[in-house]
Amino acid sequence: MKKTINEREAEWINEGARLKKLREDHQMSRAELARLMNTSDTRLARLENGEGVRDAGILSHFYEHIIKHQDLVKELDTLYFEWMLMEEHVINDIKEKSLKENTKTSKVNKIDLDSTKGIQFSKNLKRLNLTV
Repeated sequence: MKKTINEREAEWINEGARLKKLREDHQMSRAELARLMNTSDTRLARLENGEGVRDAGILSHFYEHIIKHQDLVKELDTLYFEWMLMEEHVINDIKEKSLKENTKTSKVNKIDLDSTKGIQFSKNLKRLNLTV
């Protein structure tokens, strides 16, 4: 069944309105989308208005894919930001634990040094035949 010119025009008007709504729902300007698609905003305006545009079918699919791609980019940016916050939190936790361990180690080393001095002192007393 062949479609009349008026039926195809009506389909492209509906398709254009759908694409425009999609772009607006994603809060993108026509100029921004045109830049991402490497085309003119005039060409996109004609597509959105259902006017004749060369390779309209391909352009329409590309239009949708670019918007979906931008959604993915935004999600990746969010994930990257969350990852960086989590990484910073982990690094801070490691630093805190390391400081606590260093504090404990320095106390242990001081105790070890003190006990070594005591042992050395005891040996010196024995050598002198003295007891404590």
